[in-house]
Amino acid sequence: MKKEYVAVWEETYSSFIMDIFTRNILLYPYVIGNDLDEYISFKIKGELIRTFCPKEVMNKIMEEHGKYFLDISNFKRIVKKYEKQLEEFEEIIQRIKKKDLSKLNDRQIYLLFKELMNFLLESGAYYRSTRHETEAEASVIVRYILAKNFENVNEQYGIITDSIKNNLIARHKERWNELLSKEFDEEEIWKFIEDFPCFFVNIWDKKKIIQMLREQHRKEKSEEIKKINLKEKQDEIFRICNNKTLNDYAEMLQEIGYYRFETKQIWAGYELRLILLFEEISKRMNITIKDFFSYFLIEDVENFFVKKIKISEEELEKRKKCLAVIIKDGKYGIKTGNDAIELLNIVNPTKDGNQVKGAVACRGIVRGIARIVYPYGTDKSEEEANKFNKGEILVTTNTQPSMVPLMAKTSAMVSDTGGITCHTAIIAREFNIPCIVGTVNGTRVFKDGDFIEVNAEEGTVRKI
Repeated sequence: MKKEYVAVWEETYSSFIMDIFTRNILLYPYVIGNDLDEYISFKIKGELIRTFCPKEVMNKIMEEHGKYFLDISNFKRIVKKYEKQLEEFEEIIQRIKKKDLSKLNDRQIYLLFKELMNFLLESGAYYRSTRHETEAEASVIVRYILAKNFENVNEQYGIITDSIKNNLIARHKERWNELLSKEFDEEEIWKFIEDFPCFFVNIWDKKKIIQMLREQHRKEKSEEIKKINLKEKQDEIFRICNNKTLNDYAEMLQEIGYYRFETKQIWAGYELRLILLFEEISKRMNITIKDFFSYFLIEDVENFFVKKIKISEEELEKRKKCLAVIIKDGKYGIKTGNDAIELLNIVNPTKDGNQVKGAVACRGIVRGIARIVYPYGTDKSEEEANKFNKGEILVTTNTQPSMVPLMAKTSAMVSDTGGITCHTAIIAREFNIPCIVGTVNGTRVFKDGDFIEVNAEEGTVRKI
């Protein structure tokens, strides 16, 4: 019987992120969510990363992950780990920033890189604990309790699982509005970028980002942030249900969403915060910073600085076509060029049909034109937003914070991955846009320009 694969995540990040989230499976199998027998990531033409697992492996993870977090004490232990990692990350950043990198020898430069990578390998392993599999079992219980008291379970579920904490998205918006009320100041803008690096992924040029924000600053005006009294709505639902289990699991689901964003700040944007280190490394390796982040892996840096081995031009050209990083049967390996493309075609076949199903993140029924948009990063998000017509339906693998201007123009959103506490779901509820997440194959079933119906009452999307 032919093995069926499912997409795990699909976004655009550096090749090092792809390597980190593959290698840490071997290093941290005891961390919940990392016990994966097979895991394959592809970086296609140096941009989009597409990651796949056998369907049976993901089903096992879904079951084990969900049951593990039925014991809320397990999640509380991991939250303590998140808090510690956030502190450790800041310490590493500040320690490296204090170094005069130009005066360090190759060994010293490599040791800084190694320390950072080791930290990211561990923190990435724990980040998997915030994936939507965490919600699986608790979500069933919460919905069951809500169904006894409400007809619109999806609406009430969305309310009680949104965190009332001042999360990363809200803090970013508040700070940006503060900056809009002042004259443009490069020093303040760079501090803003460093505080919210995951909003600026895949741009490794300080001048380019500042210029982009200068233009955005010129166009926009400070807007009043509308604060909905979410806590009052939550308290009313909790009062009506009068169920401690509901309260406890709802609080846990809120924390999952909150810490998913907080810890994402560690690995999504670390390149920007330590751009001087990576510029120094790429200079010594005699490659561009873009090539460094697009085609190189952790082992390549070690080979260069420790073993004095450099990637051949032939190998680099293969990686520019496609680079695959593979975990299978407890072993790590890579494929490049046509070999990687051949493997991609095996695990990612074209999907037939005209309908997909997922979880309702925000209610509503919408018909419209589908636009397939992949999360390529900050600079391309602006380009995609300019091409996107207001009222069209966004169909994507996943969303990034840089895609919010585009998301605001949609009449509905459909995402292959994610759960009720993911970025797509949170933004959908903030803008009150009908949304379905976790469809798995939406970007494979639908094509750009298809006329589709998003039924975010029943959780279905179909071609009409």
